[in-house]
Amino acid sequence: MFKLQRHFSLASAVAISILTVTLAFLYQQHAFTSLTKLIEDQNIALSQSFANVIWPKYANYVKSVSSLDGDTLRARPETREIHDTLKSLTVDLPVLKIKMYNLNGLTVYSSEYSQIGASKKSDPAFRSVVRHGKPSTTSSFRDEFLAFDGRVSNRHLIESYLPIHGKNGQVEGVFELYADVTPQVTQIKQSTASVVISLLIGLGMLYCVLLLIVRRADRILHTQYIELEREIGERKRVEEALLKSEDQLKMQIVDLKDRENRLANQGEELVAMAEDLHAAKQEMQFLANHDALTGLPSLRLCKDRLASAMTSDKRSKSRTAVLFIDLDGFKAVNDSMGHEAGDTVLKEVAQRLKSVIRESDTAARIGGDEFILVLPSCEQKDAAGKIARKVIDSLALPIPVNDQVASIGASIGIAFSPDDGETADVLLRNADESMYAIKQSGKNNFGFRS
Repeated sequence: MFKLQRHFSLASAVAISILTVTLAFLYQQHAFTSLTKLIEDQNIALSQSFANVIWPKYANYVKSVSSLDGDTLRARPETREIHDTLKSLTVDLPVLKIKMYNLNGLTVYSSEYSQIGASKKSDPAFRSVVRHGKPSTTSSFRDEFLAFDGRVSNRHLIESYLPIHGKNGQVEGVFELYADVTPQVTQIKQSTASVVISLLIGLGMLYCVLLLIVRRADRILHTQYIELEREIGERKRVEEALLKSEDQLKMQIVDLKDRENRLANQGEELVAMAEDLHAAKQEMQFLANHDALTGLPSLRLCKDRLASAMTSDKRSKSRTAVLFIDLDGFKAVNDSMGHEAGDTVLKEVAQRLKSVIRESDTAARIGGDEFILVLPSCEQKDAAGKIARKVIDSLALPIPVNDQVASIGASIGIAFSPDDGETADVLLRNADESMYAIKQSGKNNFGFRS
């Protein structure tokens, strides 16, 4: 006789094990991939900050020392100056070590002095960064590692080669940053264990419920089997037994109909669950491309739309304007009124930005107090300037926050495609530089890249 309960238990154990291992692996892989991307973006931002401080002063020095050896480089006063500057910039940051290379692969500076003078010319990752101007990131685990503050042990690291771009957009040097992600990796492992435990508990509860159903079904099947054998014997002896068996069969049919109705109800529940999963998937897709606080498009979606507009520009020979907006006075609002007030201000800024642009334009938040406006088919500087002035005037109006009023301003850099850049990244970077120039010259104004 077929043992339904035994086969169900074996199949369930195998299915639960495979499902748990697979989901735990996928969850951990996704978490590590997301962490690597996050730290790479963080390293890019840090390297840009370091370059803004270091490169204007030491660019010519880095380019001119290709013929010097490690001992000579370590003895140069510029090495100590660079070290002191970078060490002060990395205080309270998860950066354990920094290296700086010229385009010939010479290690002009390393926070680990013994590595100064070494060559990375043959390193594939270094060559790729110099050739393509894009970051290259890997992860590793080190038993021991020499950091700014001395030796550390058992560290998970993310290492990024990051290009240093000159004013003309060309790569002039390379930073290598080693970021400590040991706390994040530990948290991922802990959360993976929690997911596995929660999954096992949930599946275990489901298994127990189904086991009760299967055990009942198994008993029913066993009872039916015995009754069938008895009926066969009785048929040979008496007609009345046959009539009795027919009555029992009718009762079983009624029971089967009841079970069929229950299965139909379960099918409706499964359809409802599928609809819920679809809605959750759509929400996740929205969050992946939009800022959770303001609901504006994220940097990734902004770049996609900008790239699409620039492609259209090439066909129609038109131009797209990019406005890089940095809020003036926002840090003071955060410090004096609190982060909740800051969030309220950011939401209001998002609404005001959307109110001054067309439906075909894009307003995006790329992080912190920085926003982007993408204006397709914007041919004239005057048109972009009018939008910039509307933004400044709109944001200058007081923003009510609880029982208080917040006041902010905006510095805006404007760049046009293809005049100021033929790729989305270059155009955004040039708009950022224009904004930075406005910041330096007095804030609360706008200016053009060219």
